Parts: sequence; structure tokens; C-alpha cells
Amino acid sequence: MKKIIFISIIFSIISLNLIADTFDNPVSISLGDAYLIKASGYRALGWNPANLALYENKFTMSLSNLNLNITNNAFSLAFYNDLMGQYLDEGDKQDILDRIPDSGFGLDVDLGFTPIIASFSYKNYAFSSAANVLSTIRFSKGLFEFLIEDIEFQEYDFSDCTGEVVGFYENRLGYAQKLPLKDLLPYGLPPIYGGISISYIMGAGYAKISKLEASLINSPDGAIIDTEVRIETCGIKREDGEFVSETEKTFPGSGFRMDIGFLSKLNENITVGLAFKNLFGNITWSSDCQQHIFSAYGDSIFAYSGNYDFGDQFDDVDTTYSIKEIKQTIPFEILMGGKYALKVFNFYLDYVQGFESSAFTSSNPKISLGAEYDILKWLPIRLGFGFGDERSSHYSLGSGLEFKTFEFSWALRSYYSPFPSYSKGLVYSAGAILKF
Repeated sequence: MKKIIFISIIFSIISLNLIADTFDNPVSISLGDAYLIKASGYRALGWNPANLALYENKFTMSLSNLNLNITNNAFSLAFYNDLMGQYLDEGDKQDILDRIPDSGFGLDVDLGFTPIIASFSYKNYAFSSAANVLSTIRFSKGLFEFLIEDIEFQEYDFSDCTGEVVGFYENRLGYAQKLPLKDLLPYGLPPIYGGISISYIMGAGYAKISKLEASLINSPDGAIIDTEVRIETCGIKREDGEFVSETEKTFPGSGFRMDIGFLSKLNENITVGLAFKNLFGNITWSSDCQQHIFSAYGDSIFAYSGNYDFGDQFDDVDTTYSIKEIKQTIPFEILMGGKYALKVFNFYLDYVQGFESSAFTSSNPKISLGAEYDILKWLPIRLGFGFGDERSSHYSLGSGLEFKTFEFSWALRSYYSPFPSYSKGLVYSAGAILKF
């Protein structure tokens, strides 16, 4: 039974054992993800490829990029420290449940690293190559109610636990130019730049809970426990009851996606942009694919004092078999953004709208705000704030050193509260690039 209830923990273990990297970098994190207009060079890939048309440096190249991220959507560090080692009274239990959203307890753990000379740009062309792990994990609120409250004569439902993890290696190629719209647009309209990026995806590993039905009905006549969990995996095998990433092929999946972006500088102060992301996005997992089924049913189960071994009271199934392939869709997403420049200040605003929740996207919209102040030409200070999607609001701070041929940046982000002890997650990022 313990295996069935806590099956979602598999996805936490997977995310801790794979290298992760996203399109985030120290500058985007410090600006609260308001980066659609700011992104330049090879960093424009994944944000807005149209920015390549207005390159400030003829050549840019990555030196390194490191992201460390651990977040949740319910508990702050201070709240966690207050509870550790304490006896939970009814007030504490209710406080825990009140902090968990109705959508469930969410957990994200990422470690990201981009190797040297893996990404570069030349004029209005760019190429990037990076490893990625994306995950979305939700533990049912009903599960926490069952675990921390006294068991009553009622029905408990744990069926809204979800989880998806995907690890892949992606190569992106992008190009941008000024669009030849002079004869089609009204006189005086500012120039519009367009860009496109195309990605080839090599899938390294995939896991998803495709079905989870779990319930417990407790009554004076005993408990009825009925559970069934189906997990689809590719590139992640199960050996001796454990999930491991050893496979016959290094990349058992392959896929494609495309981004199209637009940029226009309305005047000296205002720039706007628009990007359509993940067009035709998909990954086909065609080898080392398996389906794992765990089920258990027990009728009239009683818990006697000192005896909690119910193994012989269940009809259970634990099996794994091969399946032909898994088709994963990368949902479509729209990004809109703007920049307002005022002497040594730059202000940014981004809006993101997804249409489906997945490891890649959220169906909830997100708004990001960022501000940049150049104390000196080589010393920027950046602040950011974001709210929406399926995470807590976040506060960001960053800076760096920007010289003619070298740039180093760092960023810190705190979720829910700007004060680390009250935050629900922390992010640290640092990176450097060469530019000429």
C-alpha cells in the first residue's frame, strides 16, 4: 500500500538524478522573466528570435551557465523549521492543510549547467545546444489530509496526484531580419523585425503518470482500499523494483519545435515584441518504452494495535511490459512584451499565455516585471517580480560586470516572499559570455 500511495515520489527522485537546464539565465532570472525584449545574441533563442536582427555585438559565445532551483507552492523555510521536531496539535495540522492549494502540493528541483562554447551567435544568426530537464509534480491535497489527520469514517480520494518529467538535449538554430513591409504598411510606421528558430530535440528520458485512481473508504465494518497507478516511461527502466536511467539507446526519443518572433522599436524609448512558441512541438519516444502497472484491492481491512502488515490482505498487481511508442506534445504558448528606456533606467513587462499545463508550459497566464539601472556603464543592478502560472509569486535581484568583450552576471530569486526565511523556494544563477 505504501508503494501505491507514494508513487509520485518517483518523479522527485528522477528530477534529482538528471542534469537540468532551461532557457533561463542570470539576466532573465534577475528581471523576473521579463526578458522577451532584453534577450540578445544566442540567448534570444527560446525567448524571441526576432531580437537577433538588432544585434549589439557581432559575435557572442557562451562560457558557462549554472542554475540551482528548489521550490514548492505551499511551505516556507520558516514554517518548516517551526514544525520540525514538534508535536502537531489540531491547529498545526489545519495550518498545514490550509497552506496547500486545492490543486495539490507542487515540488520543483532543478540543477542546470551549460558547457563552454555550446552556444554562440554571429550577426543575425545564432545556434544553441543545451541539456534540459523539465518536471511538473503535484501531490494530492487529500493525501496530506489522510496522512496528518486522525482517520475518520469517510472516503478519501487521492486520484488527483500527477507527475511528468522529461529530459532531452536540444539544438536550436535561429535567424532574424528586418521584414520588407515598407510598401504594405502605412507611412510612418516603425520597422518591424521578424525571426525564426528551429529546434531538433533528442529525448533522453521520459516518465508520466498516465492513470492514477486511489481511494480509501473507512467504515465501522473495515476499510476498502482500491488503487491503480499506470506510469509510462521511456529511457528509464525498472530493475529489481527501482527506476534507473540506463537504456539501450542514449537518445530513445526525437522531436521538433519552432518559434516565430517579432520586434518593433516604436521610438527611442519604447520597444515591443511578440513571440509564438512551440509551434508543431512534439517528441516521439520510440524505443525502451514501458508501462508500469501497480494496483491493490483490499476489503474489510482492519488496523489492530501493534500489527500494520496488511500484505496478505490485498489482491495486488505489480507488472511492467513494453509498449511501442509514446507521443508527447509540447503545448503552444504566446509571449508578449515591452520595454521602456529612460536614460540609465530600463523597464520591462512580459505577459505569457499558455493553453495547457505540462512539463513545458502552464495553462495559467503569467505577468513579469523587470527594472535595470546602470550605476556605471559596466555595473548594472536588476530587480524583478513575477506572478501567475502555477507557482508562487517571486522576487529577483541580480547584477554583474559588463565590459566590452566579457560579461558576467548573477541572480537570486525568492518565491512567495522577498525574505529568504519566509520564501517557498530559492533560485541561484550565474553565467558568463564572450562578445566582440
